[in-house]
Amino acid sequence: MDPPRGGSGRNGGRGGTARAGISVKMITGDHAATGAAIARRVGILAGDAGADAVITGVELDALDDAALASRVRRHRRFARVEPRHKMRDRRDPCRHWARSSR
Repeated sequence: MDPPRGGSGRNGGRGGTARAGISVKMITGDHAATGAAIARRVGILAGDAGADAVITGVELDALDDAALASRVRRHRRFARVEPRHKMRDRRDPCRHWARSSR
C-alpha cells in the first residue's frame, strides 16, 4: 500500500477545513479494503467502522442520479472509483462530489 500523500495528516478534515465547511472525501481507484486502511490512517474512518463505510464503484453503478447525489453527500470514502463515476453528470461532472456533508 502506498502511504497517504504528504499533508493529508491525521486530522481527517477536523481542523481548518471542517471549520471552513469543507468535507474531506477520499476517492480512490484502490480496492475497498485498501481504501479503508488509508482512510483509517488519515483519520476519516473509525477503526471499528463496518465494511459498508467505503462505497465502491460497483455500488455507484447501481444508483440513479438522485440516489448518487444523496450517497455522495452522506459518505466520505469511495473506492474502486473510475473517472466515469465522477463524470456521470456531463453538464456538471463535479456537482455531486463537491458538496459539503456538514
